[in-house]
Amino acid sequence: EYYALEGVSQLMSTIEIVKAKLNPDLEIEGVILSMFDGRTNLSIQVVEEVKKELTYKDYNGRKIGILTGTNMEAESFKYFPDSEYFYYDGYPNMNVALLNGNIDAYLADEPAMRCTHAEEPRIDYIKQRLTNNNYSFAFRKNEESETKLRDELNAFLKKSNEDGTIAEIDSIWFGSDDSRKVVDMSGLTGENGTVHVVTTSTDEPFSYIKDGKNVGYDIDVAVRFCKEYGYALEIGDVDFKARIAALASGKYEFTTSMNVTPEREEEVMFSDPVSSGGIVVAVRSEELSGTAPAVSDQPDCADYNGKKIGIITGTSFEAPTFEYFPDSEYLYFNSYNDISMALAQGSIDGYIGDEPAVRMLANENKSVDYLKKKIVNDTYAFGFTKNNDKTNKMREQFNEMLAEFKADGTMDELNDIWFGSDESKKTIDLSGLSGERLNVVTTSSDVPFSYIKDGELSGFAIDLVARFSRKYGYEPHFDDVDFSARIPGLVSNKYDMCASSLTVTDERKESIDFSDTMYEGGIVLAVRASDLQGVSGGSTGAVEDRPLSYYAENGKIGAITGGLYEVELNKRYPDAEILQYNSQPDLAIALSEGKIDAFTCPLSSAKDFMAADSSLTYLKEVFMKIPYGFAFRKADGTNEMRDQMNEFLSKIHSDGTYDEIVDIWFGDDESRKTVDYAGLDGKDKVIRYVTASTMQPYSYIKDGKNAGLEADIIARFCHEYGYGLKIENADFAALIPGISSGTYDIASGTIMITEERAQSVDFSDVYYTTDAVAVVRKENIAQAAAAETETAEEPGFFDSIKESFNKNFIREDRYKLILEGIGTTCIITALSTVFGSLLAFLICMFRRMDSVLAGKIANIYVKLLQGTPMVVLLMILYYVIFGKSGLAAMWVAVIGFSLNFGAYVSEILRSGIESIDGGQREAALALGYTENQAFFRFIFPQAALRQIPVYRGEIISLLKNTSIVGYIAIQDLTKMSDIIRSRTYEAFFPLIVTAVIYFILAFIISVILNLVLKAIDPRA
Repeated sequence: EYYALEGVSQLMSTIEIVKAKLNPDLEIEGVILSMFDGRTNLSIQVVEEVKKELTYKDYNGRKIGILTGTNMEAESFKYFPDSEYFYYDGYPNMNVALLNGNIDAYLADEPAMRCTHAEEPRIDYIKQRLTNNNYSFAFRKNEESETKLRDELNAFLKKSNEDGTIAEIDSIWFGSDDSRKVVDMSGLTGENGTVHVVTTSTDEPFSYIKDGKNVGYDIDVAVRFCKEYGYALEIGDVDFKARIAALASGKYEFTTSMNVTPEREEEVMFSDPVSSGGIVVAVRSEELSGTAPAVSDQPDCADYNGKKIGIITGTSFEAPTFEYFPDSEYLYFNSYNDISMALAQGSIDGYIGDEPAVRMLANENKSVDYLKKKIVNDTYAFGFTKNNDKTNKMREQFNEMLAEFKADGTMDELNDIWFGSDESKKTIDLSGLSGERLNVVTTSSDVPFSYIKDGELSGFAIDLVARFSRKYGYEPHFDDVDFSARIPGLVSNKYDMCASSLTVTDERKESIDFSDTMYEGGIVLAVRASDLQGVSGGSTGAVEDRPLSYYAENGKIGAITGGLYEVELNKRYPDAEILQYNSQPDLAIALSEGKIDAFTCPLSSAKDFMAADSSLTYLKEVFMKIPYGFAFRKADGTNEMRDQMNEFLSKIHSDGTYDEIVDIWFGDDESRKTVDYAGLDGKDKVIRYVTASTMQPYSYIKDGKNAGLEADIIARFCHEYGYGLKIENADFAALIPGISSGTYDIASGTIMITEERAQSVDFSDVYYTTDAVAVVRKENIAQAAAAETETAEEPGFFDSIKESFNKNFIREDRYKLILEGIGTTCIITALSTVFGSLLAFLICMFRRMDSVLAGKIANIYVKLLQGTPMVVLLMILYYVIFGKSGLAAMWVAVIGFSLNFGAYVSEILRSGIESIDGGQREAALALGYTENQAFFRFIFPQAALRQIPVYRGEIISLLKNTSIVGYIAIQDLTKMSDIIRSRTYEAFFPLIVTAVIYFILAFIISVILNLVLKAIDPRA
């Protein structure tokens, strides 16, 4: 643009005018002056628009977070004098506040921020350091022993800097390879004593908890130092603000590193610098990029902070709920089915649960879904009673069995059964189990680990118990309790073992012993499916469950030439139009371009295709199970190379190497995805290996070299047995012919083991088993959903009732559970009424004695029972008083309700007796009757007429109160209703029927007692 000027003296002001008019972030390269008719014209050349770089000054006046007890407070006041300050106890809490917008920035150490950004890309930091700091270990002042220790540490640091040890530690803890981030605690001999170190385990990367252990830069330095000087090491964990105070108390010799400041040097003495860095300003990444945050495939957990969050009582979900949703309102529930109903009905907005359980629940209940990103990775194990010779032996046996099952593939088989969709396979053989008694506690609403199917206990954990009992000669006896009662049952020695999805935590380890890991999973946030509708990766309703047959009947299916998928597709869908392609990438391109409507591939490949092309997704239906093996040239007799491979596969399964390899190639850390080919050329014995290198993550090309799970196993195999290696890549169709002809020694490329192929080649043992699924376009699912919505008819009211009745009572003979529950409820009510009434009468007579002591004892008993909640009384009796007696839970319930009923009814009897005029007793005595005759012939019959209406109400209350006996492993009417709901995820029908049954039982009791009243009433 040109601006006419009166003179060049206004040049600079004109530039500012233009910048203000267009964009203040424009970079002005220069000006061009020209003369026209005696007037100066100015041309401004714009080179480019430069984004203004943020500095800490841009955050002055905004909301600033401060980590309590650190020197960040003074620096925050210094650099942000006009700001509003908010204090937090740990970086996790401050990060949540930053992401939620509660604060705009906070100060932190630059190394910690690098780790934070790597873990949570939505948080970044301004690269300009406010200060340059040294981080040093702090020791108590004026203590000779600590001064000696400090000098030893300084000598160690000097040596470590010179020999490269510190550089190595830097590369580990400030690097991205998470597999290196371990601290070797072995070899801490302690011949020179024990060093007590205090740390703060939220100070990543310097000190934090990983896999339940203290790790981090400072912990690594401390451990190496202790090994060097022969010390043992004990670590204490406190809040950051308490570290210097803990040091001053004399309990610890030194603390992990902190900023060296003049104020702190007055209180403690510091070592030489352990590391260096500086203070930076942490902000939301979107503010640094100048763009709105990328829309993720799903809402984030942070989006639910401040909403209503449910918590399952007695689980380990409480702590992460508080951590990730600090501003929320919390509501507690007793089981997954209760909390899921509350979520579906809008009483809560989300809840945390175990991913396997929530996944199964979401499959059954279409109104519930979950965010696929795990909040926390967890391990699940069996719990055992602590410090008990019997259970210690059981635990060792159980660990031995788990190791065998992991090595021979049985655990994969169990995963396939209980986490799969084939209901016909979900059976457990509990017949013929005999031997030493094994008391097992479980929770039958813990799908898929423990639940009721066809009236019997089923599930992953129950299957393990059955196999364990059969292997070692035990007779299992199961008790079904709520989540919150499992660990108390073990602690009280009432049970030997807990079989359910018990998360391993440090707190629980203090109370019980854990087996080795039986399942690795994590916790996720369950939300309403409607929250995810329309979001990539979210629930799309029942259409997602559409079988592949729909696409075979209505479209074109792609398959790799010569692959087993083609054979299987032709077998299942003989009339389908199947198009052939050479590789999986060709199939994905054809699907994206609309040339085909679906193709089948391994689940892991399907996920890779989804990541690369957001228009693709896959069906939930498992097309088939795929066992992969390495193919070898057919041998008439012993196949030496094949046998060596089988031996190698067995070894890496048993020593954990196999799990490491799977973690590498199915994980997210690209830096770990390398294959070590060093030294595999130039050897005499060279293996000719052929593969189809288009099968990520099993076999593919990365950085110009063969990579993937299969290539990694082959390379390690060659290192183990001294082979050289020559690799060739070919189409999948050429693999088996290449081996059969003798051109190659080994072939792989997701080759499925089949009987037909085994006639041409020798297969190794299975090295990986996966699910095959069908990949489709998302738009196909959406179009089909719209079409079904238009054509689907809403079921009528009576049809819905009929379907619910069939689902809740007819299917799997669930009505038998209700009948069994009614019988249990009636037995407990009847026996407690009889025994409680007798006890009440005795208490009443006791209180009528002239003895003051007897009256006080009876009065204390009544007040104590009336003031104790019934559920607490039951748990005290079951887990404490009768915990080791072996008394059946039914009789414990009868005793508890009899004691409670007797206390209340004794008051009814007493008040009824005292309501009779005392003159009647005196008249009876005057007529010559004894005291007992006067009471039983005159006083009590009249009192009974007044007592029965109230007595009837107390019996009905007793009937209803029995609904809590599920807390002590009794399957009464209410518990059976809960069990049905845990399988059907319906609230209306089971609860309404349960209420009706209780009403009928109460009505029957009223009728019976009314008849009794009429029978003894002289007026009737």
